[in-house]
Amino acid sequence: MPLGRQPCGRERIESSTSITDARVQRWLTLTSNHDTALYRHSRHVGELTAVFAATLGYSPYDRRRLVQAALLHDIGKTYISLRLLTKPEGLSAKEVQEMRLHPEIGYTALVTEGGHDKHMLEVVRHHHERLNGSGYPGGLGGRSCQMPCGWSLYVTSTPR
Repeated sequence: MPLGRQPCGRERIESSTSITDARVQRWLTLTSNHDTALYRHSRHVGELTAVFAATLGYSPYDRRRLVQAALLHDIGKTYISLRLLTKPEGLSAKEVQEMRLHPEIGYTALVTEGGHDKHMLEVVRHHHERLNGSGYPGGLGGRSCQMPCGWSLYVTSTPR
């Protein structure tokens, strides 16, 4: 890399070794096979998170964990029908309820697989929580809503 040039998001994500973890790679392949837009979103969030964490001076270990969480944050959507994920018009109340299950579904799938960092699992489970308690799945807020909530403000502001 030329002197003075900072790695872009893709270089940072790949150098963090997050996507070389076989389990993460399997989940990303599943995501890609299910919905390419969801896969692109997951990669984009991972790349932005890699830059974000490096800019904040996180250790390589913490950067890797955070990037893994970013890459897998929407893994539960691979269990949601493609018809619902790609529906062009607004979702019905029942469909919104179904879509809101994805954090718990993803968390459960990763816990079942085993071997994942507990903090990463909490980010997957709570990435839609909000500091004011209006998020899901737990409606956490205030002191109950720690790192995953703050992190979700960053992650969910990225376009899909």
